[in-house]
Amino acid sequence: MCVYTSPFCISKNRYNAKAIYREGRWVMEKDQHQEAIETNVGKPAKKAKNELVEWLKALLIALVLVVLIRWLLFKPFIVQGPSMEPNFVSNQKLIVNEILYDIRKPERGEVIVFHVPDEGRDFIKRVIAVAGDTVKVEGDKVLVNGEPVNETYIQEAIDQAHAENRLYNNTDFPNSFVQDGVVPEGHVFVMGDNRSNSTDSRMIGYVPLGDIIGRADLIFWPIKDIGLINH
Repeated sequence: MCVYTSPFCISKNRYNAKAIYREGRWVMEKDQHQEAIETNVGKPAKKAKNELVEWLKALLIALVLVVLIRWLLFKPFIVQGPSMEPNFVSNQKLIVNEILYDIRKPERGEVIVFHVPDEGRDFIKRVIAVAGDTVKVEGDKVLVNGEPVNETYIQEAIDQAHAENRLYNNTDFPNSFVQDGVVPEGHVFVMGDNRSNSTDSRMIGYVPLGDIIGRADLIFWPIKDIGLINH
C-alpha cells in the first residue's frame, strides 16, 4: 500500500517499473535488478556461439596439420605378395617415413619402400648393403664385405628350412647377379625376407637412392598386427 501524502512512495506495475512518488509527483523508474536480468539473457547463447566457432577453428587447423603430415612426411603402403614373409604378409598396411632419408642415407637392415620404374609400381625390401659394400650369397649365407650378415629377422625360417633338409634360399632362384662386386655410390642392394620368392636386387639390380620413397616404420592394419617395425 502506498500513502500518497508520504514524501516518498514506491509502487510497482506489471511492466516491472517502479512508480515513485517523490516531491508531489510520480516518477517511473526501471527496476535495475530486472534490467540486469534482461541484459544477461542473451549472454549464454552468445558465449556458446563463440565456443562453437573456436572449436571449429581448432578442428580445421587439426585437419590441415593431418593433411600436411600425411602428404609431406608419411605415406601409407599396402604390402602385396609374399616377398617379405614371414615378417610382412600381403594386405598389411604400413606407414612409410618419407622424410628420414632426406636427413640421412639408408642403413643396412632397414626395410624400405622404393619405386621400380620398369615395373611401374612400388616394392618393399630390406637393405642388405650400401654404397662401397661387397655382397655375395653362398647358400643361405649372405656375405657383406666378406662377413656373414646376422639375419635374426629370418633365422627361424632358415632353421625350419634346414630341419626339412632344404635351403631357405632356393638354389633354383636366380642368384647369378650376386657376385663379388662393389655397390656403386648412390645405390643400395636389397633383398626380400622370403629369399626364394622375391624380385629384388638379384634380379633388378642396385636400387638408386632417388627411387627410395622412405622407410617402413609402422604396421597399422590389421589391428592384431599393429606395432613399430624393427630394423
